[in-house]
Amino acid sequence: MCVEVKRRDPFTATTTTTATTTTSCCCRCCPPTAPMLNRFKTALYNVVGSFDQAEGGALGGLGPGVTSGLPTSSLSTRSLTGSIRDKGLRFPYTRPHFLQLGSEDEIQVTADHAIRPIICPRDISRLPWNSGYAETINAGKSKKNEDQAVVHVGLLTRPLRVEQGAPSSTSSSSSSPSTLQDARSTSVKAEPVVNGHSEEVPDQPQEKTVMLQPQGIQHPLSASPATELMEGFSQDLSSNPEDQPGEGPGGIKIEEGSAEPPPHESPQQPPMVHVSLPYYLFGVFDGHAGWGAAVAAANQLHHLVHEKLCDVIDILIPDPLEEKQQTPIWAPEREVTMESAITGALENAFWQMDHTIAEDRLRFQLTGGCTACVALFINGKLFLANAGDSRAILSMGGVPLPMSFDFTPETENQRIRKLGAMHPELLGGEFTHLDFVRRPQRRDLGKRVLYRDHYMSGWAYKTLTPDDLKYPLVCGEGKRSRVLATIGVTRGFGDHDLKAQCTSIPIKPFLSPEPEVRVFDVEAAELTDGDVLVLATDGLWDIISNERAVAMVGKSLSHFPPDHHDKHKYRYTSAAQDLVMGSRGKLKERNWRTSDDKHATIDDITVFVVPILPYQEEHRAWKARQGRPPKGKQAANKERMCEHILSPEQFLSTKELLCYENIYF
Repeated sequence: MCVEVKRRDPFTATTTTTATTTTSCCCRCCPPTAPMLNRFKTALYNVVGSFDQAEGGALGGLGPGVTSGLPTSSLSTRSLTGSIRDKGLRFPYTRPHFLQLGSEDEIQVTADHAIRPIICPRDISRLPWNSGYAETINAGKSKKNEDQAVVHVGLLTRPLRVEQGAPSSTSSSSSSPSTLQDARSTSVKAEPVVNGHSEEVPDQPQEKTVMLQPQGIQHPLSASPATELMEGFSQDLSSNPEDQPGEGPGGIKIEEGSAEPPPHESPQQPPMVHVSLPYYLFGVFDGHAGWGAAVAAANQLHHLVHEKLCDVIDILIPDPLEEKQQTPIWAPEREVTMESAITGALENAFWQMDHTIAEDRLRFQLTGGCTACVALFINGKLFLANAGDSRAILSMGGVPLPMSFDFTPETENQRIRKLGAMHPELLGGEFTHLDFVRRPQRRDLGKRVLYRDHYMSGWAYKTLTPDDLKYPLVCGEGKRSRVLATIGVTRGFGDHDLKAQCTSIPIKPFLSPEPEVRVFDVEAAELTDGDVLVLATDGLWDIISNERAVAMVGKSLSHFPPDHHDKHKYRYTSAAQDLVMGSRGKLKERNWRTSDDKHATIDDITVFVVPILPYQEEHRAWKARQGRPPKGKQAANKERMCEHILSPEQFLSTKELLCYENIYF
């Protein structure tokens, strides 16, 4: 005979007085009992974190910040769940703005786990250079697509002083004081839009601008909304400066003239000319344990990158009339190159993004974490910043050139174990930083086993002790490797409340938002329209190798000959679709299989295919407008050879000679 036992369910209990109950049965004819199911659900949530946030702001599962202890801590679970429900969303769930999915129904169609449709932009002109983009949702791992992507086009503008009587090569007309003052304060005063979506902010005026002010004038500065810069950017880039006075390639506005001086400054000031440096940013973010961190990064990281680039504007756009400070001969000042300044800006922005998520999670519903892989085209170079296991490669003449490194528990094994050895309190007495050839058993106590410590790359023998039976800090291999038996990535944003499963040990100290930045000189390279950047989340790379991805892109591009003008512009979108299709496969007998009948990925997939040649042409045109001849491959090689062979003084004189003789190829 069945006996009904009513229990309060900690997964659906609310802060109201009405309790949700579940019925369990103790005979074989009924479903499994609720206590056993609850224990299983709690253990599962400790491993994978939160599932998805339910409609109306309620949580559909326990997030990493909720599972802070053992399954029996239902009281603390209910209180934490209730406190999170009281918080609102800073950024609602959405797909990338350039997909133009304006309604919830359209987003819901893209989230069909049975069909897994491949989604592409409706209007490819919203992406720079008709770049390709495609995505698809997972096969049921999470309710929503936890991948996110962003495209941002921006300008860095700095006013420079011009010598009195010196002719200007950028514009022959001078601006009136009022015109220049208007240009200084050009801004957008409206409801802040982030990636095409409104953000809830206090009712106070806010200004968004990309114009830097001269020294002595304080003005708030931040990046313009991506959608505002994207509108019409393709037309501006191809416009003729002669047809639009005062504008250069990419809509660069170059204004000169004398501004009305402030009352407290001397009225004798040199005229000013505004020089602008365009840049393009592409980013993919692979979320886990919830979509909150990925959406936050897609909405905020490009703003932080812009602000950090503005901090080093004096290095990116140097002022030739600026006097350098004299330094003591015994303490010479280090020379900071433009590459190191941009690299530092990206690294700074990544750390600031992680800090922002840590603060926002205390005020808003923001669960989980994400990896980040960002490509920045600026000043004739490609900067690739990666934190996580997403990947970017360059396809150059049919040969893959890796632009990132996969950061996983397996590849960062030594760094993580060293941190555990230096700070044993982080292990909570439950884990060991030692690495063994095989997992030691209790029957091995007192025997000699092969092991290695954090300072070792090889192996040695030791006598096994009871402390060595603790669970390893890093376990598993390949895609199954885990930190504290919980998480499979070691770098990225978020995961501030994530705990090791069935413990209260925080995992965040072992994770890092620090990116690795690699640089490719686009300006000096010999490129064709088939040379592209492939930027994708691990859903692609789990199935497709670098070599196969390059081969697939080349084959896809060959189907679009240049004489077919109407279809030629879709070639990069087609390449992105083929990559997603190759890793997603087709559904066969309830399993997703690739074309060669192997297991396909069940993860979310996001892919960019970005051509490199259009940016090289744009940068060379921009450089010619500035009165500087473009740098060719042979001249770049000569510079690099001079750097390695000659002294700094000899190198500078040789570099000046190259410019003087116009030796550019």
